[in-house]
Amino acid sequence: ITGLMRLCKQYKVDWSMTTNGYLLEKYAEDIVENGCQAINISIHGNEPEHDQVTGIRDSFRKVISELQKLDIVNRDNNVSLPLIAINCVITNRNILSLKTILERFITLPVNSITFQHLIFSIDDFQTKKPFVLHDKETIESLKQFITYVNSHNFPVKINFFPKIKIDDIHAYYSAEDNKFNLSCILPWLSA
Repeated sequence: ITGLMRLCKQYKVDWSMTTNGYLLEKYAEDIVENGCQAINISIHGNEPEHDQVTGIRDSFRKVISELQKLDIVNRDNNVSLPLIAINCVITNRNILSLKTILERFITLPVNSITFQHLIFSIDDFQTKKPFVLHDKETIESLKQFITYVNSHNFPVKINFFPKIKIDDIHAYYSAEDNKFNLSCILPWLSA
């Protein structure tokens, strides 16, 4: 991986990476020295949610520690790149904790936080997959969280992807009126 970083620098190629964050400390110097523009880190929620999804005890703590070590390398080298983004997929495991997740994430040395709506197929609804938000109370909780985020200023940029209008959240997660033509987003699942 270090060789690829050096090639990008040598040929003046802008590059970024997506990672689970486990090896940031090991490669921190190389990442900074070779001009990484941005790093996207997947974190699945607060400690219990993240560790449950990864199946690895203390994985949340390790990722946070690695992220903080990368920040130290950035500061030691007096650089502002790479930009750091956290991506957190919204699931039934973390939906009721989104506000506390946000409160924790904004304390980290990051430039942006994206809460990503699941992209699923109509089959996921029909078979009631456990990761799909099914009940109206949970969907209402998500709408309240989005409203909360949109009505506050935070020290970092907060995004939602895909960008769904608040009035369309219920339709997106319930597939009642097929407004989002879910069959057209199925290729995202296999990409």
